[in-house]
Amino acid sequence: MDSLANRKITKRIIQDVEGIFYMNIKTKKLLSILIVSTLLLVNTVSVWSATKLTSISAFLDDEIKIAINGKNNLLINEDGSQMSPIIYNNRTYLPLRSLAKFIGIDIGWDENEHTVKVTTDNKNISGISGKGMPDISPEMNSPNYWIGLHSDSNKVILDEDGIEAFNKKITTAKDTKVYDLKNYPESLTKHRLAKYINELPVPDEDRYIDENKVKKEYYNPIKQNMDIAGIKDNNSILYAFTIKRTNLRTLPVKDPSYSEPNDFEFDYFQETAVETSEPILVLYKTLDNNWFFIQTSNYRGWVDSKDIAIAKTKSEWLSFLSEKNFIVVTANKLRLSINPYTPALSELEFGMGCRLPVFTAENQPNTVDGQTSVGNVVVKVPVRNTDGLLEFKNALIPCSSDISYGYLPYTKSNIIKQAFKMLGDRYGWGGLFGSHDCSSLVCDVYKSFGINMPRNTTEQELLPCTTISFSNESYEKRAAIISNVQVGSALYMPYHTMIYLGTVGGKQYVIQSVYSYGDKNKPKPKGGLERVVVNGIVISNLDLLTRGTAKTFLEALTSAKTIK
Repeated sequence: MDSLANRKITKRIIQDVEGIFYMNIKTKKLLSILIVSTLLLVNTVSVWSATKLTSISAFLDDEIKIAINGKNNLLINEDGSQMSPIIYNNRTYLPLRSLAKFIGIDIGWDENEHTVKVTTDNKNISGISGKGMPDISPEMNSPNYWIGLHSDSNKVILDEDGIEAFNKKITTAKDTKVYDLKNYPESLTKHRLAKYINELPVPDEDRYIDENKVKKEYYNPIKQNMDIAGIKDNNSILYAFTIKRTNLRTLPVKDPSYSEPNDFEFDYFQETAVETSEPILVLYKTLDNNWFFIQTSNYRGWVDSKDIAIAKTKSEWLSFLSEKNFIVVTANKLRLSINPYTPALSELEFGMGCRLPVFTAENQPNTVDGQTSVGNVVVKVPVRNTDGLLEFKNALIPCSSDISYGYLPYTKSNIIKQAFKMLGDRYGWGGLFGSHDCSSLVCDVYKSFGINMPRNTTEQELLPCTTISFSNESYEKRAAIISNVQVGSALYMPYHTMIYLGTVGGKQYVIQSVYSYGDKNKPKPKGGLERVVVNGIVISNLDLLTRGTAKTFLEALTSAKTIK
């Protein structure tokens, strides 16, 4: 190892340092709580006037270990390389941003105010033990760890006008399957409607309901109820809202459809879930009126008619959608309180990205269902009357709730924060179990910013946005390319998508909803790998292996998509 003399540096302390943690090395104690003593320098020297600059001599000492809560950690630069502690005047100084991610602090620099802004989330999970994904430390399960890696994390990527322009663009893009419901045709021909319904066909392969193999005769009454042959020559559209989270099905039936007996995780009649208060179009009904064939902004399928409220007119439907004052649910899930006066609202749950019109302070009612509105925002919620028609009710949402007035600013920091609100949830194929699969996680995170996304990975990968495509690049070349991709971008491989978090120690990390990956220690005789079941939303790097090809996720990538 080089001597200290050879590692002497001049003015190095002011390079890439965004603040200083102080620790007196003479005490030789492990401090369980690190105290900020002085913020000497922020960003680079350009933020300070010349009169405040002082030339100093300091040393780098990479032999010093940093133990946080008893665990050794590396200090990491924003580019993922190792950073060494700095020795100056017989004391050790540590870069604030590099250390902040380990203790739940978000560090920002305000250029205009020349102010370091420190935000804590009051969460300390670094001491929580438990098995995790490979190469994932407990600190990595905090959003602030990743936000702290990026100096421009609070910079707006795309403003409201840019997002509106993007949304218009994708509704006209080929094969993205994102629809402008406000300008959807008011009627469909028999040919077009039948085509839409037949895009979700009766399966030919073996299927199971629980442990029982499905007989072909099972589908006969379902097809009779659909009555595709009886579709009229011209079919008027009905305008509606969901009144609760509902499942959108391949066929008008609640029975599961498994490819193997009791394969509860994968019901192949489950297309997706539609959240509460979503605008939809009713295209068709079954003969018994128990099922509606609907169009959402990015999908079609069958839903239980009891979960739908039909508007009397299109203008009534549009008025709700056109409200300029609204809140957006930014929680993973938000549940209303118990309401004895309006059962339809009692403990009603809204998903991330749900948009609800809100009363302004000037016209907010004083009480709602016997409760004061003080400390709450009052929102309008679609409900269904006894005739199945649309009505609107006022509901209270506490001001302390995880909500936003208008859509969240579209920043790297907010992308990461929104995605991390789902961390630890169960994997949910097609939205089963009230959760998310890989592509719906991406949908709902971006929905928080008012960005409309296709539902499935195949269509998401066709988005008309900044795209990096992969073909035959080496692992090393791919690693270099991904390291330059914007944080918060969506990464795609066959039938799977992930949100990119950044590069640490030469490895690329993502947050994803994943059911399984390949076990490198258990190859199959005929090729591929045995399954390691994850069945959740987790942080991982791209060195996980695919089951079928035994490639790393990095080697399997087909594209990276950045909306900007």
